[in-house]
Amino acid sequence: MSKLSKQLEQNFDDACQIIGQVAIQKAARGEETTRLLLVEEIKKLAARYKILTGEEHQAMRMAIESLEDNL
Repeated sequence: MSKLSKQLEQNFDDACQIIGQVAIQKAARGEETTRLLLVEEIKKLAARYKILTGEEHQAMRMAIESLEDNL
């Protein structure tokens, strides 16, 4: 497996974990966990990450794109 393939696979795994963690946190707070609300929450996290690091978080981008594909 190439280095790029490994990175894409890791980003996919991380994206799935991010989606799951955000959904669990929202559910634990008694909030709705619709696809649209998950996208909004992950976009907020991605914006904070970019402010702190100056870089885009690839797994968050993948998570957002994955969720938006089905809106």
